[in-house]
This record gives sequence, C-alpha cells and structure tokens, in this order.
Amino acid sequence: MNILRTPRTIVDRISLDDAAFFVSLLNTPGWLQFIGDRQVNSIEDARGYLETGLLATYRDHGFGYYLVKTPQAKPFGICGFLSKPHLDHPDFGFAQLAEYDGRGLAQEYAAAVLAYGHRHHHLNVVDAEVLSSNTRSIRLLRKLGFRRVESKRQLDELTAEIYRWTADPADQPCIAGD
Repeated sequence: MNILRTPRTIVDRISLDDAAFFVSLLNTPGWLQFIGDRQVNSIEDARGYLETGLLATYRDHGFGYYLVKTPQAKPFGICGFLSKPHLDHPDFGFAQLAEYDGRGLAQEYAAAVLAYGHRHHHLNVVDAEVLSSNTRSIRLLRKLGFRRVESKRQLDELTAEIYRWTADPADQPCIAGD
C-alpha cells in the first residue's frame, strides 16, 4: 500500500519483506558514521531490528519510518518519525543509499513525509536530532523549515543538535546564530 507519491518517489510502510534492503542501508558508511552500528549483518538481524523497532512504532504510535522507493519500486531510503523518550516531540529522520545523493530526492520525499505526518497524524511539532558534523542533513532540515533549538552532548562525546519544525512558522523557535 502506497502511503504517498512524489514526482520521483513512492513512499510505503515498511514490512519484513524489506529486510534485505535494511541490511544494505544500515551498513552504509553514512549510516555507520552519523547514526551508528545497529549490528544488522544478516536478513535475520534485519527482521529482528524491524520487528522490535521500526514496525513496533506503527503499532505503538500510529506512525513511524516509511520506505522510499523509485517509481520502479526499488527501495533506496527511509524517512519518517520515531518517538524517543528523551525528546518532547517525535523525531524526524531520513537516510538513503549514497548513490541517490545529490539529486534532490531527499528534499522531495522528506517534505512530502513531513506534510503527511502533519495531515494524517496531527504532528504539529517535530524534532530532529542530528550530529553537528552531519552538515548535509542539517542543510536539508533547514530547507524543510527546521530551526536549531538546542545543542547537547551525547554519551559518546559527539555533539548532537536538536532542530524543530512547527506547523505554524510564527511559532518556530530558534537559538542565537540560526
């Protein structure tokens, strides 16, 4: 079932049938550098990761991450929302295979998924937790209307920043320098 379509992508719910794609995505250099090693090295690992994590969010919160595919139904990325206990609002995130970088696809599907979350799940405020070294993701978040609201330290000594999107731009907070 297609959640939505953009001119160049199809966005669907994730299923266990997508396990092979997740083995690839979760082991890309970008994922490992900016998100971390999830120890997903086989189809079985990926199924466990999906069952206990990404698929559980649909059940628990009604929303989650969605699979992004080409019009020919080839998966190449994910985008969506997760509820994290240390954040006040759902966390918005995205990732894709490197060979799809530089085409404007991430902005296209991320804008559509953000609008979908607002319309269908009434997400009026969304946070995005991102490492300060992840300049490409920060640039995309800014293009989508996110503003930096907080910098904080993570346990592994890397600085994470919190960016926030609100449905009403007049309510958009930011910190000095943004």
